[in-house]
Amino acid sequence: MDHAALARELVRSLRGTRSQHALNRRLGFASNVAHSWESGARCPKASDFFRLAELAHIDLALVLCEFSPDGALELEGKVNSRENLQRWLASLCHGRSRAALGQALNCNRNTVARWLSGATEPQLVELLRLVEFATLRLIDFVARFADPATLPSLRRAYRDLSRQRRAAYELPWAQAVLHALELELYRAQPKHTPGLIASRLGITLAEEEQALSALAAARQIRRVGAKWVSRRILTVDTRTNPEANLGLKRYFAQVGVERLARPTLPAQGQFSYNLFAISDDGLERIRQAHLQYFERLRAIVAECQNPTRVVLANVQLLPLDG
Repeated sequence: MDHAALARELVRSLRGTRSQHALNRRLGFASNVAHSWESGARCPKASDFFRLAELAHIDLALVLCEFSPDGALELEGKVNSRENLQRWLASLCHGRSRAALGQALNCNRNTVARWLSGATEPQLVELLRLVEFATLRLIDFVARFADPATLPSLRRAYRDLSRQRRAAYELPWAQAVLHALELELYRAQPKHTPGLIASRLGITLAEEEQALSALAAARQIRRVGAKWVSRRILTVDTRTNPEANLGLKRYFAQVGVERLARPTLPAQGQFSYNLFAISDDGLERIRQAHLQYFERLRAIVAECQNPTRVVLANVQLLPLDG
């Protein structure tokens, strides 16, 4: 990803039909900063980019909350303030060491510390790198400010992501088949054996073949010799389509019910329930604990180097009294 080129393209897209001179005036600059930003001679600070977004009528508060780990962020006063920027950056960096962030973002750990303290702020290029590292959803983030299909740096990746998201919605088992290709069991095979993945996942051969075809069409896998291998994998956030996302939740909840109905439960499977009465405050504390659990789950998955199992984690928490 050429983050510098992407930063230039974002600025140009948000300027819209305004002239560079008009944009400079609206932002309060006497010099032609718009030209220097778009030419790459300079890079806007994060706050400059957010001011530009607000001029383009972007709901910045909505974006910052959406791209926070728990989907919520306490903002105070003017959304585009240094204090709110500092809060948002801290939420993105939560749980990560300064050294790890500096290494991932190709900058000094002290630079990261100054961002988080509010002493300085990242430039747009650094901000894009941070969003990509912390959320794995850079394309979705950019899409809140401009149409990725119109940005040369993102056009191809956005097309691939759209195909991969469509495959996830239309063929829920496709993502499980994709993960099965990462298993040591499959990678140790000299060639692709039809039905091996199906038997491992407990699906039919037809479902395996359909999933492989969809993954190939979405450019998520390719043939290398006699086997399938993963290629460029983008993080598919299914929340962009609430109705389809709800359909996936229902589908995999039903998969759990179906596996629970089998004579023998899956090895290492965890099926449990608990019914209780509790206050609204207590329920919210439990909900937050569930969110923290999922965050830790994702971190453990990210740390795994040699997967041997494909796992479905279903979590349900719901008030029964409406």
